[in-house]
Amino acid sequence: MDRKKLETWIEVIKEHGPTRVVINENGEATTPEAALRDHDLRPDIIYVRDDGWSLGTPAQFDTVASRMWEKEWVGVMWRDKPGGEWKWREKSGVPSKE
Repeated sequence: MDRKKLETWIEVIKEHGPTRVVINENGEATTPEAALRDHDLRPDIIYVRDDGWSLGTPAQFDTVASRMWEKEWVGVMWRDKPGGEWKWREKSGVPSKE
């Protein structure tokens, strides 16, 4: 895992949101814009895959989202409160940000 790429992905996701957002318990996902417009859903949690692709999910679909590409997730982002700062935690085995 390239540390610089990972840090860049995190910043891009913080600014622009995830690649896709889960919209139901079946794991269907769409763009963040369509999730908000068509389903009134915003991501509370964002999983980042080892290739930079990301999957946001409302809290109610977190179990579904976390199991998708489970072995490829390198970390997770979340907010402590709506509209708050995104926080980042790396999955074990990924080089630390420090």
